[in-house]
Formats: sequence, structure tokens, C-alpha cells
Amino acid sequence: MQDTEYLWFAMKAPFQRELKAKEWLESKQVRCFVPTQTVMSFDASHKRVVQTRPVISNLVFVYATRSQVQDCKTQLPYLQYYPNRVHSGKGAVTVTVSEMERFMLLMQHFSDRALFFSPEEVNLAKGTPVRIHGGLCDGQTGVLLKVRGGRSKRFVVSVSNFLTAAFMVECEYVEELKSN
Repeated sequence: MQDTEYLWFAMKAPFQRELKAKEWLESKQVRCFVPTQTVMSFDASHKRVVQTRPVISNLVFVYATRSQVQDCKTQLPYLQYYPNRVHSGKGAVTVTVSEMERFMLLMQHFSDRALFFSPEEVNLAKGTPVRIHGGLCDGQTGVLLKVRGGRSKRFVVSVSNFLTAAFMVECEYVEELKSN
């Protein structure tokens, strides 16, 4: 990986500082993404309050070069790399641009119906490879899988062997992809 190559880095912002880190990164014109959901709760006076909350604790995706991320880490000491478990904790978790764009699109439309798993929790090999035709997921590929605790099958995508997201998607056409 070259130092001038832009990648999505999976970063930790411990102690629920994901949104604070996102705000700081955006103020420095660094592209970032925090998967969020809109939830309704009640404040101290029992009034309904609509809040946007991160769905995965401590996770911030940062789109930058390695040297730009290092500069950000210097200025924001609590921002840390997620260690790459695939390579025995060596190196940072990075996500390709295409995987990240697909994940952000799905989160934009279906965040309220998303479930998240570590790669160890879901066996994607047991699922049926599919492509969605029509609706907001048009053209997306993934796996159709029964997820524990769910009553129906879900459209599952893996993000760089780091994160697996399952979406309850109402799609008109699901095409089973033939494996070669």
C-alpha cells in the first residue's frame, strides 16, 4: 500500500467519542463515516426526543492516506487504528472504496433495520449468493441468510472481513447467483 493511496481506515474512538471525532475530522475537511441510527427516547422531563446514535460503539471510518490518518491521530490522541485480526493484529483494518460505498448506501436507506455481527458470528458460506434487482438496493450483491434471532432471511454484506451487516430489505426481485 502506497502512502499516497486513499483508503477507508476503520478507527476506534473509545468512550463514546465517535460523533465528537467525526465532527473534528469534518472540521479538518477529512471525509469520514459513522454508522448511525435514529432512535426515539425520553429526556429527564419525560418528553420524547429523537436522537442520532452510533450503531457500533467506538467505530469511525476515515477516508484518507496513511500519512493523513497519522496526522489526525497526532492531533486527536484518542483516535486509534482497529487492529487487523486477519493478520494477527498487525496493520490497520482498511476497506476498499467500493465496499464502503455499498455499505454507506445500505446504511443510508436501511439503518433502522440493520443488525451487525463480527465475522466469526456469521457463516456466509452457508448463505445463498444473490443480486438484488429493483428498489433502493438495485444492483447490490450479497448473501441471503437466516440470521439467529430473526424470523426471515436477511440480505447480508461483509465489509472487508471486519464487519458483517444484515439488512431486512423489501426487494421486488432477488436473483440467485450461480457459483462457478
